[in-house]
Amino acid sequence: MKLAGTFLSLWGALVTSRRGVIKSTHLAMMGGANSDGSNCTSNICNFPINISLNSTTTTYADRLADTPRILERVIQEAPELVRTLISATPAAASKCRQHISLQYSIFAGTSALRSVPDDDKIMVQACKSITQQNLAGAVLLLLRGYADAAHEVILGVDVESISEAEYAATHPGQTTWAKDHPQSDAADMFHSVLHRLEGDHVGEGGHTGFANSMYWASGGLKKLPHPADHPIRASLVSLAHKYAPLCVEKGVIVGCGANEEVVRYSIGADGDREVTIHGSGKWDCFRFIELCENINEKLQNDNSALYKELVFLQQMELLLLLQWGLMGEVRVH
Repeated sequence: MKLAGTFLSLWGALVTSRRGVIKSTHLAMMGGANSDGSNCTSNICNFPINISLNSTTTTYADRLADTPRILERVIQEAPELVRTLISATPAAASKCRQHISLQYSIFAGTSALRSVPDDDKIMVQACKSITQQNLAGAVLLLLRGYADAAHEVILGVDVESISEAEYAATHPGQTTWAKDHPQSDAADMFHSVLHRLEGDHVGEGGHTGFANSMYWASGGLKKLPHPADHPIRASLVSLAHKYAPLCVEKGVIVGCGANEEVVRYSIGADGDREVTIHGSGKWDCFRFIELCENINEKLQNDNSALYKELVFLQQMELLLLLQWGLMGEVRVH
């Protein structure tokens, strides 16, 4: 099975959704309504689009007016950026022990978002303005190579709140930042992905990326007794059944392969709090993290079928998160 070709064809399916979350007040900015009367503009819902990759504007204010093209450009680039970040090639496999390294500079008083180029800041603000959430902007920042800024944005930081966020990060327990910026289930999922890509790097809270990934997969600060059900996880089940039989055999789906009907995990980054997943056919996000960790430890230079399947599912996971963040739905054919 050639997963690379499947990846590209599924991306085509993901970005041809006819439903969107773009508000009517933004239709003029984004290019107007579709001929069929739907509230989803063609330049957001149908890809790829032929656009100029070079901005002709020079000032921040000019770029703000140029928001549609900036946003279109980074979305158009998303598939290749995902493949670069999570690559199935043997050469990249040797780097898989630590895909990214988070510096957490905001906890020292300086937000990573400050050093992000203006075009990318505008992209983040545009995503939030259009969707009323931070997920799409955070995903795109990660794909553009700004992992620390993505980590901040998913926690609620934006261009207008940088100073407030820096104060909150350096004065833990003295502000209401966490209460004022509650996390959605999809935001927790992306947060988990971000830490999983740290691999065995020791980061936030003195825990490895994998341990922190388990924490956010279980709902983070919400301390859920079991992972939230979400359409993205249901889509991953479907993709695994169709394209990742070895992952299914190794238990990424509850009740299939090596997995039991009820599974329990201890969240080490949260005082060994126990969480369970029950219900045959559900996505086991914790087992998926374990498989990624195991293959990092044992098959660093391997180009095995299992490695390719794990890479493929991680690629599709990010694209599903991006689609959900932009359109509020996922669609896999």
